[in-house]
Parts: sequence; C-alpha cells; structure tokens
Amino acid sequence: MILASISIWSILLFIVSIGLLITIHELGHFSMAKLFNVYVNEFSIGFGPQLFKKKKGETTYSLRAIPLGGYVSMFGEGMEVEDNSIPQERSLLGIKKWKRAIIMVAGITLNFLLGFLLFFVNNAFFPQATNTNQITIAADSNIANKTSIETGDYIIKLEKECTIDGANACSALKKGDIKDVNDLWASEYGLTYTADTMPKTTDDVMILTFTYSKDASGSNPKVESLTLKPVMRDGELAWETIGVSRYFARLGSFGKVMSTTASDFGESTVLIAKTLGGLFIGKNWDQIGGPVAILSTSSMVLENYNFGMYIFLWATISVNLAIFNLLPFPGLDGWHLLVVAIEGITKKEVPEKVKNIVSAIGMILLFGLMIFVTGRDIIGLF
Repeated sequence: MILASISIWSILLFIVSIGLLITIHELGHFSMAKLFNVYVNEFSIGFGPQLFKKKKGETTYSLRAIPLGGYVSMFGEGMEVEDNSIPQERSLLGIKKWKRAIIMVAGITLNFLLGFLLFFVNNAFFPQATNTNQITIAADSNIANKTSIETGDYIIKLEKECTIDGANACSALKKGDIKDVNDLWASEYGLTYTADTMPKTTDDVMILTFTYSKDASGSNPKVESLTLKPVMRDGELAWETIGVSRYFARLGSFGKVMSTTASDFGESTVLIAKTLGGLFIGKNWDQIGGPVAILSTSSMVLENYNFGMYIFLWATISVNLAIFNLLPFPGLDGWHLLVVAIEGITKKEVPEKVKNIVSAIGMILLFGLMIFVTGRDIIGLF
C-alpha cells in the first residue's frame, strides 16, 4: 500500500518543499511589481483562512491555511480602490505593457531558475548514478546474503537458466560482455524479466550466473550463481528481488557538475513540455498528478533513495510549475501574457469585463481539474 511510505516527516517536508516553490514564484511577481512601483496590497502564501499576517509599509504579508498556491494582490488586477487614494500610474494597467509582461513572467522565470539550482545542488553534493557495469547491492538483498558480490563490483557477464511450469526456459537469454548498466538491464538478456520468464507455479526456479570483477579492467574474474524462487507480490507470482541497482559516485569536477545540470534541466524541460502538450490532443492524462500524487511520490523517493534524488524530484516539479504557468489558459500567467501581447499588437485594451469573465471561467475549470485529479490520486493510494 502506497500509504505506508507517507510519514509525518514526509508530509512536513512536502509542505516545506511546495511552500518554497510557491514562495519563489510569487516573489517573482512581487519583486517586479515593487520595482515598477505598482501598488501591492497583499503578498500571500496559501489560500483560505489567514494563519498569520503582518503589515509592513503599504503591503500586508500573510500565510494562509491551504498551502497549494499563493497570490500577489496588485492594484489593477482584481484589487481596486474607490477613493482615488492611489494614483492610476501605480496600477498594473497604468504601467507600460512591457513592464506588465515582465511582472507576469517573473514568477515563471524564478521557478525555472530554482529548478536549475536544485539540479545543481543534487549534482554537486550528492552521488549520481553511473552508466557503467558497476553495481550497488542492497544490504538486505538476496545477492548480498547468498553471494560474495559487493557494491562497486563490475558485472562482466550475466546468464539465466530457469524452469517454468516444468519446462526449461531462459537458457538462450545470454549476453557476452556487459559494457554498461543498459546492457545489464536490457530486457532480452538482463535483469529485467519479460512476461514469458515470470514464474507460473511455486515450484519454478531461476538461476542467475554472474561473472564479475573487482576492477573495471575485468581482471581476476569470479563466477557465482544465485537461485531465485517465486514469491507472491501484489497478488501475483514474481521472482524474489535481487537487490541490484546502479552504482552511485560523485561527479567530481565543476565542469562535469554544470554539464550534467544543464542536461538534467534540458531533458526535464523537453519531457514536461511534451507531456503537457499531449494533453491538448487527448494524450498523457494518466501522467497528470495533483498534490496527493506529488506527496506519495516524494514520500516514496525519501524512503528508497538518497536526499539528492528528493532534490532532483523537486527540481523537476519546479520546472513543471514554470511550464504549466506558461500555458495560455485563463487564470494562468501565460493567459495574462497572451492578453498583454494581444493588446500590444492591436493597440487596444481588452475590456476589463471580458478579462474578468474569461479568467473566472478558467479558474473554475482549473479548480475542477484539481478536484478530479486529487480524487483520482486519493483512490490510487489504496
């Protein structure tokens, strides 16, 4: 059950993590609004009832009960005054359009920068998975308990032999030289089991024969075998877990850290953009998760990986938040940017009533989507 990995510690860390992403995003809008002398009535982290507030200068800073968003209440964007105590030039609508665009895009920019920074922290301060034939052995794994293979050893060759439902199988699934982890895990011969190599009865057996060495050159190779038996997992027969994973090591030089960070940032940006883009053609809806899904995923990462992987996850989420807010959907920053662009091109202001109605409809749809996704995620916990 997924609920088993969700602890008080993981919930508290989730609140802090999502609060950081929200705060950074809203600070982008807030800092640029202040830079351009736009009147800011309130800077809020969270929605709903106020837990804390403090007024400093003309702005009230507040913390609210639901930590799933935030807002910067600016004169000219939902916040109005009737007594003309604030000059129109301090309104969001009273400044130049390029300044409005900068205010709207500032939150997105800071989420991108935060994502890049978190990728950098992970790569600079935590060991990273290598793409060699070196392996990590879990302390409580079968391979650790029944063989002499250790973390850091190099797998040179892997062979399978198995008896499934009384018949020989797997014997042809062999690989000569294993050069990297992709060879080791490739489904046609590696540690990944295909459907026809899964156990069918409790009497089935699989024998894995490892040829391994203590160094990368493969000198003084040793051979050991591991016998796996079927176990019940999620109501179905499966092989015992082996407890083998990629080997982790420090990246070393600053140049390697930066190049890996840039690669992580670029790959996550492209993948997220493709996933979100697929939504508009009816694809990838099963890959969309809300706060509950993020909580369960982050809890699982905390339980099974080092803290660097947790940071990596939240770097990805920060990039996700930035790209999502770029969508030109009513209620999102991308929508406000689109309005500014339309007004700049046409030299005409979009009627305030039209903007308010469209934004309200967009927010209703967004909240409806969040409720749907959250309900689906809660069901998926059990």
